Amino acid sequence: MTQMQINSLLKSFNISDDELEARAILQELTHSLSSIIVDDFAKNYLLNNSELSIYLAHTDADRLLKNIKEFVAFIMTAPVDENYIGRIHDIGSIHFSIKLEPAKVSYGFWAINEVLNKLAEINELVKENKSLISKLLRFVEHVMNNGYYIQREKLHKDSIDKMQASNVQNELYLAFGVHKQNTQKIESHFNKDTELATLEKIEERSQNCVFAKVLERLASESKFEYILGSNLDKVTSLHDDWHKEFVKYKHSSTTIDLQNSKAKITSLNNEIKNILDNTLQKSLDDGYIALNSGIKSMESMAKLFHTKENHNDFETMFHKSIEDTFSEFTWAIDDIYIDFDTKPNENYKIQKMLRHAAKNIYIGIRLKDTQNNDYNLEILAILLEILDVHLSSKERERSLISFADKAENANKSKDIFLANMSHELRTPLNAITGFSQILMKKKDTPDTVKKYVQKINIAGKNLLDLVNTILDFAKLEAGKMQFSPRLSDISSILNEATTLISPIAKNKEITLKMPKIISLNLYMDDKLFKQVLINLLTNAVKFTPNGGHVCLSIIYDADKHLYRFEVKDNGIGLSPESIKKLFKAFSQVENSYRKTEQGTGLGLMISKKIIEELHKGELWVESIEGEGSSFFINMPTPMIESHTYEINEAPKDSRAALVVEDSPSYQKILAEHLKETINLTFTDTINKAKDLLLKNHYDFLILDFFLTDGISSEILEFMEDENINIPAIIISAEDEIDISSSLSGSTNLEGIMNKNNIDEICDSIKGKVYHE
Repeated sequence: MTQMQINSLLKSFNISDDELEARAILQELTHSLSSIIVDDFAKNYLLNNSELSIYLAHTDADRLLKNIKEFVAFIMTAPVDENYIGRIHDIGSIHFSIKLEPAKVSYGFWAINEVLNKLAEINELVKENKSLISKLLRFVEHVMNNGYYIQREKLHKDSIDKMQASNVQNELYLAFGVHKQNTQKIESHFNKDTELATLEKIEERSQNCVFAKVLERLASESKFEYILGSNLDKVTSLHDDWHKEFVKYKHSSTTIDLQNSKAKITSLNNEIKNILDNTLQKSLDDGYIALNSGIKSMESMAKLFHTKENHNDFETMFHKSIEDTFSEFTWAIDDIYIDFDTKPNENYKIQKMLRHAAKNIYIGIRLKDTQNNDYNLEILAILLEILDVHLSSKERERSLISFADKAENANKSKDIFLANMSHELRTPLNAITGFSQILMKKKDTPDTVKKYVQKINIAGKNLLDLVNTILDFAKLEAGKMQFSPRLSDISSILNEATTLISPIAKNKEITLKMPKIISLNLYMDDKLFKQVLINLLTNAVKFTPNGGHVCLSIIYDADKHLYRFEVKDNGIGLSPESIKKLFKAFSQVENSYRKTEQGTGLGLMISKKIIEELHKGELWVESIEGEGSSFFINMPTPMIESHTYEINEAPKDSRAALVVEDSPSYQKILAEHLKETINLTFTDTINKAKDLLLKNHYDFLILDFFLTDGISSEILEFMEDENINIPAIIISAEDEIDISSSLSGSTNLEGIMNKNNIDEICDSIKGKVYHE
């Protein structure tokens, strides 16, 4: 690349000469700056990236980092000239040799730029020159990846040139085969075996011959020069003489003239053959022509398997396809034997029996007596093995298609069966439970009958639960369970679960403790999660003696970024042996309640699949026999899209507040109370709140304690680390004592308020003293 081209490229990246000269300011900081950048880059991006680690497996990491530091310093200080571009191109070539793709290189430059952004926040000199350094990094990334592509194209071109040369050499030999056939026709005519008419199709003019056309191509392109070398002119001359002698032969009037011309034609043909054979032998020694013929044969072979089969004419089609496949080896093959009944004789050195479409196929190949026949034999034997693999694959493909069709039909039948089961069983069972409830409530139903009706109702409900559970199991196993995750209000789920479980617990005088949370939203399928929660709570009540305790609690694990639900009881507990089979289908634990509490043994297995396979969470149990059990659900908090907006309806000099709240309805309530006096910014995730706190100034914070991606103590800790001082209040439906332990050590925390006290919260933001 010339200096003019380099200057043009710099201009396209908006890098001026003045900016390049301004790099002198960075001279003193260059080495320490590159060291900081590369250390941070290595720690947070390079060494922790599973894809990039492949390229570092056999590398001295310390030496690599030292080289990268030197390279970053070189980028920021060296003159941008041909040597500068050449060094970067060389690195791009190395990336190609180790198959480090440009996309991964670009990721590395992005990561370095991210480190640069962080440095700019704490270093004024870096901040002032950040734009120039970023542009230089983009420039170098472009040049480096360009070096990758240059090397790739160079090697690709070399490979193409070699392949084209092999193709032309094969064409040369095939074209000369026409001459051999024509020489044989002339000899046959001379011996009076054929009529003169058989010679009419032989071209008289040498320039119109197919062999001459290949010779012209050899002469016109230098990359084919090595094929015939200095013999090209000699072969061209001999070929011209052959055609001239052929014209003489056709117009000879005496036997002596015919004999002389025939002898000259045969001699010229043999002379050309000897030159070509010597050239061919050299290529055979290198393996190029045999390998190239093998590749072209595989291309022909592919057509056999991508053409729709016609079984009525399979033998003809297959015979033709095999001949086409091995036509590239006419220089090596003397004869090909193909038969569907009889094996070839021992004269065929290469033999193979194939099987396709319920037929045996016998193939034999007889080679010409040439040098390097062992190599040719190996290539052809490999091609037959490839053909055998292709045929076997074709057979398996046909079988798999057949099995797939049967499986699809069976799957459709199963879906229809499930739908019918759902309708045919649930409809009468709902009728049984419904009418039995009516009979129990009717005043004219005798008490003696009501006892039996009640038993019918209980049995009907149990049977309906059993049917629903089995159908859920079948749907899960078939992958047909409908899964519709969305941001779901945990409070609603808990309220419904409490409504269903409380009567069961009350009947056994069991104390049921449920958390009072109204602000937590999690990304889940609320119906399926509620099903799991109710199943765990029902089991806890079911296997806890009268007068016991069942408690549901929710905590946030900041290290693992997940919410943990725990259903704890002081019931009968489980032995280690029982825990092992607890989540298996149709398995039930033997215990004192086994006879009175019936079930399918599917509930926990279904629950585990719902949590782990659909929600990518975790469900497990910890238990001590005789003391009680705790069932845990870990629900991850995925990176979800943040929704941020501002309401600036207050006067311009009004105070600004950041509200971090993930309930849209509660956001609206706060907005209605505060929008006329406070400029409001609303967001619903912890990560977005951190970003806003770094970029903007706020006079006050309102933080919901439970958030979709964690708890707000993480925001308070972040403010301490970044030295951000803004008064903040935590709002939550939980009692202050339940959440204060998570908020210790914050100098910004002004207080904890209950979300139900909206007036008190708003008056605190407005700076008023609240009075009831």
